[in-house]
Amino acid sequence: MIIINGKKFAKNNTEFTSTLFESGGTAYGFYKRLKNRIEFSDMQGKPFAALVVNPGKFSGFIDMTIVNGKKRYMFSHSNKVADIFGIPEGYSNGIKYAESIYSEA
Repeated sequence: MIIINGKKFAKNNTEFTSTLFESGGTAYGFYKRLKNRIEFSDMQGKPFAALVVNPGKFSGFIDMTIVNGKKRYMFSHSNKVADIFGIPEGYSNGIKYAESIYSEA
């Protein structure tokens, strides 16, 4: 389980189901940790964001979607993603925030 900005993200269906009965509330969605990123999806499994950490190149939250069965990553994050994850304003603040979350996950 990852908790970001007060929102829970479950690793799998079992973990998600257990949040239905917890006092802290139901999980917002799912996460999947990959080599240099964590991908986030909603309750229905639809991807909406990724946390990319690539030191020396780019680190931060970006929007993500599926188009014709392929993952598509945007160049930045939307206001919706910023609100969900509580991303601070400012480019360098966003990078530091993303890297700290990635290291804790």
